[in-house]
Amino acid sequence: MAQLIDRFAWTFVIASYIKTFIEPQTRNIKWETRLKIYREDDKKALKGKEPGFFIYQRLTFFIIIITDYFAASTYFWHSNTLSSQIRAIFIFIGFLLTVVAYVIMWRKVNKLNSDNTKWYDKRWESVKQREL
Repeated sequence: MAQLIDRFAWTFVIASYIKTFIEPQTRNIKWETRLKIYREDDKKALKGKEPGFFIYQRLTFFIIIITDYFAASTYFWHSNTLSSQIRAIFIFIGFLLTVVAYVIMWRKVNKLNSDNTKWYDKRWESVKQREL
């Protein structure tokens, strides 16, 4: 999930760079500007609902994470010599940490995806101003 978030972030950085430095010098190529308008219109049309593919990606990660957690818990339960109460506590703590980490990642993706252009465009504009 962290790799996915990082990939999204760098995609937005590159898109913002193209919009700031390359598009103003080209007359007919306005790909990122048009794509930004398309995303804004798409967001209005969906009225806050996410596209199915994005949710599908998150659910796929969630299923993999939970399956891995249960496999590790089963291994821990059968291979450890601790008492069953202590094992149950460790497994429960592991479950809570897994869910908390996933929720943090989910929120990070939502924040990154909600309004990426304002953040990155401002940063590239400041770089451009320093060059002049």
